[in-house]
Amino acid sequence: GGEPVLDLMTTFGGGKTHSEIAVYHLAGGTSVDSLLGMREICDEIGVAGMPAGVNRAVIVGNDFSVLGMTKPDGTVINTLWGELAYQLGGKDGYATFARYDVNGTPPPTSDIASLLQDYSPCVILIDEWVAYLRQLYSHGTDDAYAAGTFDAHQTFAQSLTEAMKSVDTAMLVVSLPASDSVRDMGGEGFEDSHEIGGTAGLEALRSLRSVIHRVETPWQPATVDESYEIVRRRIFKPLTGGAAGGRDLVVSKFMDFYQRNANIVPSEVQQPQYRDVMKAAYPIHPEMFNRLYQDWSTLERFQRTRGVLRLMATVVHALWVRGDQSAMIMPATIPLDDTKVFEEITSHLDDPWKPVVDADIAGPGSTADTIDRDIPLLGKSMAGKRVARCVFLSTAPMVNRNARTGESGPVRGIEQKRVVLGA
Repeated sequence: GGEPVLDLMTTFGGGKTHSEIAVYHLAGGTSVDSLLGMREICDEIGVAGMPAGVNRAVIVGNDFSVLGMTKPDGTVINTLWGELAYQLGGKDGYATFARYDVNGTPPPTSDIASLLQDYSPCVILIDEWVAYLRQLYSHGTDDAYAAGTFDAHQTFAQSLTEAMKSVDTAMLVVSLPASDSVRDMGGEGFEDSHEIGGTAGLEALRSLRSVIHRVETPWQPATVDESYEIVRRRIFKPLTGGAAGGRDLVVSKFMDFYQRNANIVPSEVQQPQYRDVMKAAYPIHPEMFNRLYQDWSTLERFQRTRGVLRLMATVVHALWVRGDQSAMIMPATIPLDDTKVFEEITSHLDDPWKPVVDADIAGPGSTADTIDRDIPLLGKSMAGKRVARCVFLSTAPMVNRNARTGESGPVRGIEQKRVVLGA
């Protein structure tokens, strides 16, 4: 009640869908005790659990045709509001909206509120709304699709959000792209438009935002600290028994090194709380997360938590297959010579990086490899390759961004203390 519209305005594209899936299952009658962490949340807010019999409607814009569709029972659905009524109440629910659906005319707020009230408690999940609306924007109004006009859907969005405000037992969850930074490239198309879809998508996004922002409760992106948990839980099994003791021993050894060598590592690692940060991130070193979130997340195509998860899953698999014995996964241990790892990390970059990596960083006969072979003291720990990987991970995103935007001037590099920490 009072928070009727949840807007998943995240900076990690896939994360919004994962959040919707979580809401979908939570409202599906699943015992809160079977969902990790839910019992604690329910106890904190003073509720016994989720109510039974929650009606759920799921609408994915790029999976619903603007020409309409026919249901297995023969019901023909033309519009999003017709689909909404059908999912909540079946043929009976659709009958209340049939005249609006047939004519492509949005129902008034009062009728939407009545539908929500009749079939509450209910949760409505809408994803890829922009993808759906941009088709209507591009088509115009002279020969409207069965789905109705772009203007009609603007009215529907406003009526739906207003209706939500009047029904305490209904919730609308909407995911929208976080960025609308679409720039005209002078006759060569649009930059940064892969998720939004050019001018039509931009207008659709702005239209929806102007409506939803009035009543939304934004779902905030995961913080870096929360992402430690997300990545660890998705890739690794929980630490139990002796494994937890092994983690504590590794962290203790790292912290001892940092305290003995305080002059060559960043000051933040001297803080007492850094020990807890290392435990939370284990077996991935916190510096790895910092580089991905602070540097790589600035790239348009790197979808924050989803991008970190995809990359780390690929890295972990490659290291596992190799039987890598490193105490922690660090920037210096990323196997850039592994094809899948290299393809995953460079998929977010525009420039042809393979020649650079082969020549300087990870390839046989690369500059780093030559240094390690020519200087035995460095070669014992592959110091050349380790340093090169740290430099690449910290600077490639900035080089790529400057090349893409045409900015000139020096690229901010990586401090020597960061290299030590990452290696």
